[in-house]
Amino acid sequence: MLKKKLIKYVSNARGVVRSVKYEYKRLEMIGETNQEIVFTFEDGEESSNVVGAKLKYDGQVIQNGLVKINEDGKVALAIYTEDWCAVKKFNTDDITVTPFNGDNNCQVQQKVDISGANKPKLVTGMTPITWDGNSWVEASNVNDPYEQNWYDYQNKKWANAKTADGSFWVWIPRYAYSIKNGYHTSTAGTIDIKFLKDKTNNAADMTIIELKPTYSGSSQTNFVLHPAFEFDGETTGFWIAKFEPSVADQNDLCYKESSVTYCNKTTLVPKIIPNAEAWIYITIGNSFDIAFNMKNNPIYGWSANDVDTYMIKNDEWGAVAYLSKSRYGKETEEVFKNNSTSAITGCAENIGIRYYDGCQNEYHTTNGVKASTTGTIYGVYDMSGGFHEYVAAYINNGNNYLKDFGQNILDAPTKYKNIYITGTTDTSENNYNANKNVIGDAIYETSSMHSDANGSWYSDYSYMPYIDSPWFSCGGYWYDGYDSAGVFGFYNVYGNGYSISTFRPVVRPVA
Repeated sequence: MLKKKLIKYVSNARGVVRSVKYEYKRLEMIGETNQEIVFTFEDGEESSNVVGAKLKYDGQVIQNGLVKINEDGKVALAIYTEDWCAVKKFNTDDITVTPFNGDNNCQVQQKVDISGANKPKLVTGMTPITWDGNSWVEASNVNDPYEQNWYDYQNKKWANAKTADGSFWVWIPRYAYSIKNGYHTSTAGTIDIKFLKDKTNNAADMTIIELKPTYSGSSQTNFVLHPAFEFDGETTGFWIAKFEPSVADQNDLCYKESSVTYCNKTTLVPKIIPNAEAWIYITIGNSFDIAFNMKNNPIYGWSANDVDTYMIKNDEWGAVAYLSKSRYGKETEEVFKNNSTSAITGCAENIGIRYYDGCQNEYHTTNGVKASTTGTIYGVYDMSGGFHEYVAAYINNGNNYLKDFGQNILDAPTKYKNIYITGTTDTSENNYNANKNVIGDAIYETSSMHSDANGSWYSDYSYMPYIDSPWFSCGGYWYDGYDSAGVFGFYNVYGNGYSISTFRPVVRPVA
């Protein structure tokens, strides 16, 4: 008798699946399948999140549970009686029936990541990875959104990948943002993020996305597309180096002999790994060439036709900074600083210790993860402290240091750089105010002053380029590990190769 009841319940569940598929086809004809459709049953009463949606099936009335059909037309269910629980996952046709032990054990399958973030776009040579508690391992079920284990932006788990050389990369998905408070102040505010689908401006909750922000005092009253996702056309996202770069061949690390620096070599190959010496003593122009030429190097496993590689710009830095300040990042707490005087990548400070010879907390430790943009091991490191990071951005004032240290950047296509206009006269204050309508770059929006050691959010640097310091750098360096360095810090620099300068590569999948 028990076996007959079990067989009947399985048959009934299969009938429900067929009914859902028929209803999906009907709704598809009237344009109602642009969202996940959910049928809810409570004590035999059926309801749906789509007006007019109704299941017609033979057999026993469903008493309790959920039935879902996703945007791809796949069905999942978890329905139960006093005796039985029937479960079907989206990725299989099998229905499993077990004795009912409470609704906590009879749940419909959920997407792993419900944030709406675009799926990371892997290129040849990239392996998706996840942390198993002790080490990085290859992720599983990568193409199944209901089973994959490598990203969950809703829970501050940004997607990580390794290239063939062992370098680490983090995926930044396309989004729109709104600064809810703290706009153009030195007080760290709040940023709300809406992830956008594919290359569109469509948010999951149908929020209207605009291209220019509007403000009311220190609040932004609308959502705008972040400009970092417009790069030679619309993009779904980009990969950023997880750590500051080191040199692939440790025997070729830069060094000083007397007053001469021997490390500013464009023939060296960057590697993005933790617990290595960051690449310093390098000009902004050579940093740009090295990052740009990464796409042609087979060591990473990709083809030059698959990727665009280049040195990070202000807008991409801003995109990571803003995401770090949202509910998908570290949000309410400042990103810990890397205060290692030994240039060790991925390190974190102990609050109250200004700088440290060596590495106080490695990136994977309890305190180490506090130096990532998520507060988990899945974020981006070294964006606070470490070293001043050159970005491909400058005040277009004609100063000789532009061509002396970065003529190649001046000659590069616009998509590889951010150009800022000069004020009525070339002063820090005038240049700052002349560019107040530039958005997304963590400059004017997240600072109160043009020249102040504590003028940006979290009391970070805010020094606008002018005259013979026409280039931007971001993040600060280890000496300021207790004060002005931070994710929202920006600085004016000559662009020469010196002991506290480095850079960070970005990878854009082509097409």
